[in-house]
Amino acid sequence: MRTLDWSAGDSGELRAFIGGHLVVGFWSFEDLAEWVGEWADDSGVVDADDAQALLATMWRERVDEQRHWRDTGSFGRLEALFADLDADGILARSCFQCCQQCATSAIAGERTADPGSPDGFAEWGYVFFHEQDAMELSVQPATLYLGYGVFRPAPYLPGGLDVAAAHEESYLRIARRVVDGAREHGLDAEWSGSSDDRVALTLADWRKPLPGTTFPPVASLARAVGATRRRLGLPWRSRG
Repeated sequence: MRTLDWSAGDSGELRAFIGGHLVVGFWSFEDLAEWVGEWADDSGVVDADDAQALLATMWRERVDEQRHWRDTGSFGRLEALFADLDADGILARSCFQCCQQCATSAIAGERTADPGSPDGFAEWGYVFFHEQDAMELSVQPATLYLGYGVFRPAPYLPGGLDVAAAHEESYLRIARRVVDGAREHGLDAEWSGSSDDRVALTLADWRKPLPGTTFPPVASLARAVGATRRRLGLPWRSRG
């Protein structure tokens, strides 16, 4: 992800740079401190100490704001969706890698070993959004695009499909599962129906707690529980 975009390089632009990253919410204070230092050095307008002081003030203000949240809005709903996908063997990752190409290349390294599966891993497919996608969340409402793909054919495909047809049907199944699941969790999801196109979510109330802060991580806990139950071979939830 490119972090040093600036034009005037003044304190107002730096404030917008910091504020956007805080709203998106995926990066630690240490990450932002490094980027703000580089930004100040590169622009040469704002004093480096003043830049770090501005970051510290804005971070505290964001943490104070979180204390008044009733919930995490569309962030929490997206986390719940990703928990369901993880439990169904679809590896789900947020703010993963810098771009589509890097995320697609690296996602296989996130799989969970499973000696009992056809290819030795638990997950048969994946879905993600990358860092450039995530930065679109800095202004609401935002469109968040989800990439997806397969590691192996989807389970329970109809018989008689050749390799190419099985591959295409597996892609379509993931996209349909993502869209249906998103809508079940109250998210606005759109997809063209083509495996060439990503799924688009429209998010209007993104409230992601900053890393290391104390807003209750309910959905994140659900994802961890779901992953543990899957590794143990236990049912995730009732399908009735």
